[in-house]
Amino acid sequence: MNIQRAYVEITNLCNLHCDFCAGHHRPLMAMRTDDFAVAAKKLRAVTQYIYLHVMGEPLLHPELGKILDTCAQLDFRVCITTNGTLLPKKLDILLACPALHKVAVSLHSFEGNHLNVPLEDYVTGCLRSCQKLAAAGVNCTLRLWNSGMPQALNPEIERITDRKPKLYALNKADLADPAVTEEWIRYFRAADAGCVAISAKQKCGTTAVKNAIEKELSGLLERRQNRGMGGAKTQVMLCGIPNVGKSTFINSFAGAARAKAANKPGVTRGKQWITVDDYDLMDMPGVLWKKFDSLETATNLAFIGSIKDDILDIEELACGLLSGVRAIYPQRLMERYKLDEQALALPPYDLLQAIGAKRGMLISGGEVDTERAAKMLVGEFRASKWGRISLERPPQRDDLADFAEDDDE
Repeated sequence: MNIQRAYVEITNLCNLHCDFCAGHHRPLMAMRTDDFAVAAKKLRAVTQYIYLHVMGEPLLHPELGKILDTCAQLDFRVCITTNGTLLPKKLDILLACPALHKVAVSLHSFEGNHLNVPLEDYVTGCLRSCQKLAAAGVNCTLRLWNSGMPQALNPEIERITDRKPKLYALNKADLADPAVTEEWIRYFRAADAGCVAISAKQKCGTTAVKNAIEKELSGLLERRQNRGMGGAKTQVMLCGIPNVGKSTFINSFAGAARAKAANKPGVTRGKQWITVDDYDLMDMPGVLWKKFDSLETATNLAFIGSIKDDILDIEELACGLLSGVRAIYPQRLMERYKLDEQALALPPYDLLQAIGAKRGMLISGGEVDTERAAKMLVGEFRASKWGRISLERPPQRDDLADFAEDDDE
């Protein structure tokens, strides 16, 4: 059996604290060189390409030179992804490795941190190092992307809960595109973060969450048991953006209506503790952050009802929804509203009028009641009458991006 490449995490240590990284909760450590040699020999039987990065900053490994020597002895082609901050210091070690094939530098790491160096100095250090590596025959790539954090994640909550045990529950999975949901699960799990797709209205969803919580907290629960604290309740805080079903989940978890819930934002006004079996659950109001990074973020939140409709122009919202969905799920709109390709290609407002006319939403003079049509469109989308749709796909993480790159291998 041969595989295209192998990924080895030689250390999960990192010298930065990037807000776009999901992080991990494992003990910080570096792989022993003897253990690496054993693993590398086994991997060499199935691939020539080895990537020294999953989580962490590989240039932080205290014995990086020995790791690279082992790779050279086994005739590997080595690829490294780095945040670039240590490139000038580790350049001699890298240049001394004849097996080094590629170095990828994540330049967006600079904005994710409060580095005590000017941007110009950071970039200059990366570029000069890459020039010397390229002169030695090493392929160098510089990466820069817009947003490493999924748009629907509140960056403030991510910051506050950093380094805390977290479980990402992808609620309303029964309304989402299952293929995209699987992409999200892989995205979070690749970052060593717990993730489960559920429907809060279904009992099996709460069971899956309980199992996932126990898995994520297995070490903590074991330590409690050893200290004679096995009866202590596990405290879980449910937080997220408005109208994602947090209170509905608690009611399903408890098997009774313990928290007020409705299909609109702003129902939960304050925090409330609810005890269920071995858990103390804190239901929190949905929270939006002060400033959105992009218009796409704001509009997607509005489409799903996380922003109150009474502060929005419903017709503008419907036009934006039509424009966005026809770009990714054109067939769903064509089937739902019996549109041909010519009608689907109309400008968004004209398309809104065409759908309203087909539904007989006319006022005096034969004009289309576009406000009524807009409310109908948004309502049907939120009720999943357009089918299972996902508006956002996971951002490409550095530790996964290599799968999409051509290495001329």
